[in-house]
Amino acid sequence: MLYRIEVPGDGPQHLVAGHVTKWHAAEGEVIGFGEDILDVVIDQFMALRRTKRAALLARPGRRVRKLKNEYDLRQGRGEVNMRVTSSEPQLHMRRILIPEGKGVSVGEPVAIVSTEAEEAVAADVSLDDLPVLRVATNFIGDEFD
Repeated sequence: MLYRIEVPGDGPQHLVAGHVTKWHAAEGEVIGFGEDILDVVIDQFMALRRTKRAALLARPGRRVRKLKNEYDLRQGRGEVNMRVTSSEPQLHMRRILIPEGKGVSVGEPVAIVSTEAEEAVAADVSLDDLPVLRVATNFIGDEFD
């Protein structure tokens, strides 16, 4: 059966976009359980930050300043290095859709894999019809602003 691999978006923030840094598997290779598939660097994310905002409350005759604790969703830059690994016992890399160094957004398909050795990918295959393969994600050397 054919599957698509997407850039995972799980992590400490709301990950947005980045680029593929390295493919550990080439087209036609067999990928075993726990083997690395690709490395992705996510450099755009949205993070929840706790803020204290001052609100001036008008009371008759005086103004009172009150601090409110709130959470804001703010865009940030930094680097989240992810290594995507196989969670299936045997996969066959059929097609790499995004080459190394190219930009990619979270949730975008980057490769097509299959569980059967002889299964071929048709030229007109629709990525939307393929199920998403669940992969394991490891975070390596996170650095944030």
